[in-house]
Amino acid sequence: LPEARELVLVAAPGERTRRLLAQLGLEDRVRFVSGVSDAELAALLASAQVACVPSRYEGFSLPAVEAMACGTPVVASRAGALPEVLGEDGAAARLVPPGDADALREALRDLLTDPELRRRMGAAGRERAVARFDWSAVAVATTAAYRGAIAAHATTVRDESSDGPDPERIDDDASLVTRLPAADRTGPSADE
Repeated sequence: LPEARELVLVAAPGERTRRLLAQLGLEDRVRFVSGVSDAELAALLASAQVACVPSRYEGFSLPAVEAMACGTPVVASRAGALPEVLGEDGAAARLVPPGDADALREALRDLLTDPELRRRMGAAGRERAVARFDWSAVAVATTAAYRGAIAAHATTVRDESSDGPDPERIDDDASLVTRLPAADRTGPSADE
């Protein structure tokens, strides 16, 4: 890899990690950061040339979204939900097979040696983060999911009873909710 000044890990190191860094002579090249504020984390991510998420399994991956939102290109494992979060390989992030150190090194090298690629992928990542994971985008997607669930439930209710909601009025949210059975409107009671 190109000569890097510093590797910053947002984590608290364990004893095994400290021993390994000492054995490899890397203690002065690796810095651990933990307990930082949101503003400090955003500044750290925005200052990075590349963010790396080499997980073997990853759920939603807030760190990957945070890096993209800061315009920092991401190299990550093609594991868990990371491909869904990061998108197609090469667009907003580089995705590598989980546990493949050679592929991880190559993807990091590609980004660290090509400022234009970093700029392009960072901008694409920022655009993806805002379009898919900004609060307003999440609210729109959540509303659509609720509408779909209500419509599916309304169809089930209509099929089970001739008194079900009128499918022609499915977009009339207020009247649809008031026409659902009382148990579906109020949710479980405190006694349940």
